[in-house]
Amino acid sequence: MNAPILKRYLTLFLLMVLSAPSLAQKKSAPDDVRDAFILTRVKVSANAHNKPRGRARASHIGLGYTVYQRDANGVPVRVSSSQEFHQGDAVRLVVESNIDGYLYIFHTENDGPPQMLFPDSRLNDGRNSIAAHVPYWAPKRGWFKFDERTATERLYVVVAKTPLPGVPIGSGLLAYCQANKNDCPWRPAEADWTRLAANVDAAREDKSGEFGQTMTKVESEAVERGLGLGLDDPTPSVVRMSRSPLARQLVTMIALIHK
Repeated sequence: MNAPILKRYLTLFLLMVLSAPSLAQKKSAPDDVRDAFILTRVKVSANAHNKPRGRARASHIGLGYTVYQRDANGVPVRVSSSQEFHQGDAVRLVVESNIDGYLYIFHTENDGPPQMLFPDSRLNDGRNSIAAHVPYWAPKRGWFKFDERTATERLYVVVAKTPLPGVPIGSGLLAYCQANKNDCPWRPAEADWTRLAANVDAAREDKSGEFGQTMTKVESEAVERGLGLGLDDPTPSVVRMSRSPLARQLVTMIALIHK
């Protein structure tokens, strides 16, 4: 082999070696989001009255969520949030945070004014504190049913380290709804909502492409009894993680297309 050809091969080889770490990093980045989320899951000891053990502390706020659609037998089945839903379909979310904090869920229809679905003055005295890696139904009661009106329903799920300023919770929410019975659920002011919704994209994300699985017994018991999930339990369909460890809240928007 002559010198110019040898030099060309050596150059190509060096380029491949030097680019391999960056390619591997790009490929593994989404997995890092899911792995970092799952590694902080609660490990439950069967003989320790469900006390957590071996949980790593989360450095970034993470949220996992799965959309379940009710099948003909009433069984929850994992589906993609990007699919089209039709009249008569019914869905629920299971949401899971990686921190102890506060959960808020807001709803808009066709980009209309938002209203707060959770916390709810009729549930748990309006409280919205949550425990790390304990899954929660959303909505808490029943299913979100699609009627004959076509629309784009958007759910904004907020996990916060501390309560959101200006948003009534607990006794404050109870007092508000008692004094404003015709204006409950609570609705945020336009300026406050604009600031909150602006944070939707400030996260890393990993999506699973596997759908069609029915909810397992472990998942069902965890969400119904308020138990923490373990490392080997099923993982959420979507995992989102705040980009900065200094973030005080993580805002996630889930669009449900109804046609």
